Amino acid sequence: MLKQYKKALNLTLVLMLTAILINELTVNYINDNGLNDAVNTNLAQSLPSIELPDLSGELRNLDEWSSKPMVINFWATWCAPCLREIPLLKNFRNENSNFNLIGIAVDRELPVIQYAQEMQIDYPVLIGQMQAMNAAQEFGVNVYALPFTVFTVANGATLGVFTGELHQEQLDEIIKIIEDYDANEITLVQAQNQFSSI
Repeated sequence: MLKQYKKALNLTLVLMLTAILINELTVNYINDNGLNDAVNTNLAQSLPSIELPDLSGELRNLDEWSSKPMVINFWATWCAPCLREIPLLKNFRNENSNFNLIGIAVDRELPVIQYAQEMQIDYPVLIGQMQAMNAAQEFGVNVYALPFTVFTVANGATLGVFTGELHQEQLDEIIKIIEDYDANEITLVQAQNQFSSI
């Protein structure tokens, strides 16, 4: 019995490591080959009506946060790049009160709740498995490599989708684009074009 348990545990570990490796390779391939542009070509023009449960189980709609520009981060507890960018996102939220940050976990409820508590995530986190992937499709995202982050402007118009792990430099560039748009210095089309060049 113990041997069977060890075999099952080893197989589970191998499968998890394989999934992480495939995710890393996919994200790297997307970024190295300029496929972020391909992700953004089918992009929803406005914020879709997406309703998912939050950490307490209450159904929430993304419309609740559309009065400000939104940063909507799709992530999972089993995704190493996702976990690496959580501290960046927490810091972003604490320093940018003029943006709404929402996490959408493509994962099971219990690991997400535990991780959110452990990391003291202080922004709204919605949870779904297939529902979260359906939400991604509603944004026009058809490349499923985590993490990816959807950026909108205050009126709910979609600016773009960044696929892969966000770094401070990229986030700063995107925030500048949104601020320029909010200050009426550039049009939405110009903002989307600038976004697609990141």
